[in-house]
Amino acid sequence: MRLLLDTHTLYWSVDDPSKLSAPAMAAMQDPANDLLLSAATIWELAIKVGHGKLTLSIPYRQWLEKAIADLGLDIARHVA
Repeated sequence: MRLLLDTHTLYWSVDDPSKLSAPAMAAMQDPANDLLLSAATIWELAIKVGHGKLTLSIPYRQWLEKAIADLGLDIARHVA
């Protein structure tokens, strides 16, 4: 199954995993599932950080690159 992570799910997965439900965590950890990240999520996260509405554990670019690598995310090109 393809799972498209929204901004909250991405943020919680990296900086506050205790906020994810057990089913969400299980789905994300299931190797049969592909985890996708949309450009809109990347954009929303950048805006929230830029406006000081969200603080990440490390600088934005490093945080995003680490999240993509650690979670094995693919950037969604087209989600049908």
